[in-house]
Amino acid sequence: MFAVGRMSARVGVAASLGVVMVTAGVFSASASAGTNGQQIEVCSGFSNVAHVVVSGTNQSGSFTSEWLDASGGWCVTTWGWWFKNEVYASFLDAGYNQIAHWDCGWVPTSSNNDVYGCFRSQS
Repeated sequence: MFAVGRMSARVGVAASLGVVMVTAGVFSASASAGTNGQQIEVCSGFSNVAHVVVSGTNQSGSFTSEWLDASGGWCVTTWGWWFKNEVYASFLDAGYNQIAHWDCGWVPTSSNNDVYGCFRSQS
């Protein structure tokens, strides 16, 4: 159902995929339902992460992008009715060089319980 990306040589382990929560080395991604939409949290354990960009499509189908400062922790949480395509989260260093990248997607089911999947892309 979901693709699994291989971790870069920097981390040196393969990504492990699961429904609702996926963890790969120092990276993790999770999602939960809420009154304002779906909460997506993506984390990175690299200490040199300075910025994160999260983008995707919202309920109206428009493309959105949000730059976030990850200096206070390395987790990004974003709300929104994401659907159809994927949500992307890129972890960047202070010079805006990409350290890591997550692709996260929703798969609507007939019971309206979304199944969530992520895979870690090559940097």
